[in-house]
Amino acid sequence: MELITTREIENFGRNLRFIPQAYFEPVNEAELIEILDRHSGCNFRAVGSLHSWSEAAYGDEVIISLRLFDQVEPVSTAESKTSEANSVWVGAGIQIKHLLEKLNRIGKTLPSLGLITEQTLAGAVSTGTHGSGRHCLSHYVQAVRIAHYCSDTRRACVTTIEGGDALRAVQCGVGNCGIITAIKVEVRDSFQIEELWLAYDTLDQVLEMEKQFPLQQFFLLPWKWTYLAQHRRESNQSASWPEWLYRVYFFLTIDIGLHIVLITAGKLFNNKKMVQWLFRKVLSRAIVKDWRVVGPSQRMLVMELELFHHIETELFVTADRLSAAIDFVQKSLKWSAGDGADLPDDYLRQVASTGLTGEFQAARGAYGHHYPICIRRVQPDSTMISMSSGGNQDWYAISLISYHRLSNRDGFFKAMNFLARAMALLFNARPHWGKHVPLSAGELVALYSEFENFKNVLSQLDPSGQFRNRWFSQLLNESHKE
Repeated sequence: MELITTREIENFGRNLRFIPQAYFEPVNEAELIEILDRHSGCNFRAVGSLHSWSEAAYGDEVIISLRLFDQVEPVSTAESKTSEANSVWVGAGIQIKHLLEKLNRIGKTLPSLGLITEQTLAGAVSTGTHGSGRHCLSHYVQAVRIAHYCSDTRRACVTTIEGGDALRAVQCGVGNCGIITAIKVEVRDSFQIEELWLAYDTLDQVLEMEKQFPLQQFFLLPWKWTYLAQHRRESNQSASWPEWLYRVYFFLTIDIGLHIVLITAGKLFNNKKMVQWLFRKVLSRAIVKDWRVVGPSQRMLVMELELFHHIETELFVTADRLSAAIDFVQKSLKWSAGDGADLPDDYLRQVASTGLTGEFQAARGAYGHHYPICIRRVQPDSTMISMSSGGNQDWYAISLISYHRLSNRDGFFKAMNFLARAMALLFNARPHWGKHVPLSAGELVALYSEFENFKNVLSQLDPSGQFRNRWFSQLLNESHKE
């Protein structure tokens, strides 16, 4: 059904708003093909749950929502290339939380989970969503069905992509390869996670614990500059009897309590001294340490970050650059908070080498960071442009979240504009495609050695550029279709 709309579409972070000319919610591939053929001269953009902060979702002509594409069909042993059924075909519009529920009924789950489960599967795959300790979700995509225009007939069609460069591009295509209708994704038997929290003074201490807890994620506490590690590993044990109590504690203390306290101090009062005092004296002590709990992976590996509106920048660096990158983040946040009078000469030389003096000065005193900095390890993959693509080193994602009011985000943007651009130059840091991306088109493309290959695949799947929005057209050095 078509909706000619003047209703403004808004993303989760409330930083992206647009009014499309038309909006559709097709019920199947046949109806989607009919829509594409009827509007063959238009630009199209597929949207999911809009849980993204970048311009990836923007579209001012025809918006396609695939929320009704929510089927889950296990691949039979006869169809599978392996000796067991370890894949499912999933409708692109299903939210991950609903997919997990359906998989759980057949004793299966996803091999990798991000912190939240509100995204649609297609949205999560297309932007390289990841958890900690494993590959990003894109890595586990085995085949994709996409609706696009066939180059020979110029009519809309659905193509199944099962391998080669085309699959490597579509696995993390940021929504530009066509409209994904279904995804064949690897699944695995349901499993349990053992978890506990511990505090550390140094990064080396935290990284040493990866040998025991390969799925851990950890948090750098600003203003105290120590670490809280959420140690995680697979377990053969049954769920702990107080696992339900731990989930209640986690929800009330971390998902709700932590956010209310930090939002009140940082967002409502905008009180830098109060925020710093909370981190130095209160936060670490409020987390119960060494409480070992075993529970189902689909509950233990996620948080409820979607409960409070925020904006986020996430930067990926290789393992060999992690220590230097964290040190640079720490000093840059001090500078942004106006506490940089004693910054060392080596840091200032780093800044000078980037040529970003104007951005550096604009960030001075503009923003006080008020949330733990989440750091997660992501294994490398063979996609073309996921943030963890290429090389043989693990990547680490450094996530910076702000809960400042929408009207008070200028400081965050100034701080992230400098930090992201400087870290791209100094550490080849890649910003998450689905988060706030401060880099220019040229700066982004320079971070990916296979971007030209990606562009070549797009020219085959979408020669007229009808599935690219203005942002990605700039990355491809093309003019956005007016």
